[in-house]
Amino acid sequence: RLAGAEAGQMYVLGIGCQRNVAKGLVLLDAAAQLGHPGAMLAVGRCLREGTGVPRDVRSALVWIERAASVRYAPATHELAEMYEEGVADPDHGGDSSSDGAAAAADDGGEDGAAGPSPRLVPRDLVEAYRLYKVGAELDH
Repeated sequence: RLAGAEAGQMYVLGIGCQRNVAKGLVLLDAAAQLGHPGAMLAVGRCLREGTGVPRDVRSALVWIERAASVRYAPATHELAEMYEEGVADPDHGGDSSSDGAAAAADDGGEDGAAGPSPRLVPRDLVEAYRLYKVGAELDH
């Protein structure tokens, strides 16, 4: 499980070997399916960014939440960032970005005429704080 996760990360990033995202994702997915939280987070990041796979923000969130649910500090931190910024729902006109522009859309956009954009992860500073605190307790 651990070796597969580490080798998968190395292939995805091209560390110590020629970069091979497809091979890395096969190894990461196998390790994630076996419960390796680091692999779960890595798969979630690849899905969120569309690295080697079609972009799938919903599936990315599932993997990141799974990793955070076993108190894996980097995943808890990543999830906290998602709640801090909010993540648009790509199936409802959102672009799935989690940057400040997406958060500004919650306030009605620049002209104030538009309503809140649909959210896959709502902008929730209380939940973000709670998750950051969990991460800090885990020494992250």
